[in-house]
Amino acid sequence: MDADLLAAEKCSAAPEVARCPAYCRGIAYGLKYKKLIFPIPPQNTEPPMNRYRRILVFVLMASLAALGQAQSVVKQVVRFENTDKNLLKTDGFRPYEAGFESENGIYLCDNGSDVNARRGVAQSVTLNQTRPEPILAEAWSRAENVSGSPSGDYAVYIDLLYDDGTPLWGQTAAFAVGTHDWQKKTLTILPEKPVRSLTMYTLFRNKSGKAAFRDMKLSVLSTPENTCLFDGVPVISKGKATLQIRDVAVNSDYVALQGNPFALKRLRKTMIAHNRCGE
Repeated sequence: MDADLLAAEKCSAAPEVARCPAYCRGIAYGLKYKKLIFPIPPQNTEPPMNRYRRILVFVLMASLAALGQAQSVVKQVVRFENTDKNLLKTDGFRPYEAGFESENGIYLCDNGSDVNARRGVAQSVTLNQTRPEPILAEAWSRAENVSGSPSGDYAVYIDLLYDDGTPLWGQTAAFAVGTHDWQKKTLTILPEKPVRSLTMYTLFRNKSGKAAFRDMKLSVLSTPENTCLFDGVPVISKGKATLQIRDVAVNSDYVALQGNPFALKRLRKTMIAHNRCGE
């Protein structure tokens, strides 16, 4: 083993390191730090940034694996159940600019070939919140030959006014463009302050084509008194941790990771050793 280490170290220190085999450089690092994290690829086969991306992927994979282990919850994600109540009134919708045609609860906005046309459906609601609580807005839309790319011009759109008189404009959830069947979009707003009132729109403006809307809904989601925002997510704090992680795909809680589960120092040394090989 000592002979292998000596040969590997000579190889990694040699002026002609560019011709040094990848396995040789890997052995040098692995024997020095007692553990080979992963083989170092040959030089000049891919850009350095690609190699660093693979390191980040390795970290992410390790983090997902860690979620499968028993971990202590440090922040409990607030999950909303009371979304049945609709604050919008069926007779409370009004036209936005050029407006719409309605039939059987479906609101049709036909801009034809005019990319500057502005149509939509709107309704204003007074909330008078005494403390900030999340707001959930949703609607369905069907499109026919809608131009452009997804944006707030074809979207669920909300402007709101806080209790202190300051506004929050242009919160959006954009629909897909082109031609598609009924598609649902949901917009969740986590206000920083109590909300006095808001206006919800389903907009179709600055685009040609046709868009139909139905089943618009607006709800205020009740939360416990000790709810706070962490990285834009409503949570209840259960403790502190240096390293925290959650699985967004399944809406998990934030859990603490003990020690150094990603071997971050080793990964950093790997990157440094990799750079020392002329990269």
